[in-house]
Amino acid sequence: MRTQREKMLAGDLYIASDPELQALSHRGKTIVRTYNETTEEQNDLRRQLLEQLWAKVGEHAYIEPPFHTDYGQHTEVGDNFYMNYDGIIIDVAPVKIGNNVMFGPRAGIYTAGHPIDAAIRNEASNSANRLPSAMMFGLAAMSSSILALPLAVTSSLAQDQLSPKIFLIMLSLLVILATCYVPLRQQIPSYGKRKSSAILRIRR
Repeated sequence: MRTQREKMLAGDLYIASDPELQALSHRGKTIVRTYNETTEEQNDLRRQLLEQLWAKVGEHAYIEPPFHTDYGQHTEVGDNFYMNYDGIIIDVAPVKIGNNVMFGPRAGIYTAGHPIDAAIRNEASNSANRLPSAMMFGLAAMSSSILALPLAVTSSLAQDQLSPKIFLIMLSLLVILATCYVPLRQQIPSYGKRKSSAILRIRR
């Protein structure tokens, strides 16, 4: 019979309160808490903690604390990896990040999910501390990838790739702004005139 961890990494329903998973999560969060309490003068210690936390750490990998993760040991990062403040990696599925990848503030990788079938959710809620979860996707960000905006990346990014979804979102934002600009521009003068007329009536 497979362990709950094996089910989790395979993307099948699993019990998050399983003792093995709880112990692994506790270990990862303990390391992260220690990392978040370090200072800028403790770069050597930060490096040691990342090596303890992750399955693989490339050269010059760096995270600006605070940082949060579920396990840590299901995550691999390449050379010159950088994550800005408030980074989150929920690694219930394997997360592989290549070389020269940078994350902005409050960026996150979320590989966890919950059943959307009501019967499965209700069945799970009948027993205390039994929360089945399902891996939604594994993520591999290859060298020089760009991840930005509130974006759900559901497939791996190739080297030097700007996600097509990012481009489409940026294009959509430009169209929305262009569409709203003309009506807004037309309303501003009339609003100003109405306000001025109201002020004159009050003064009279």
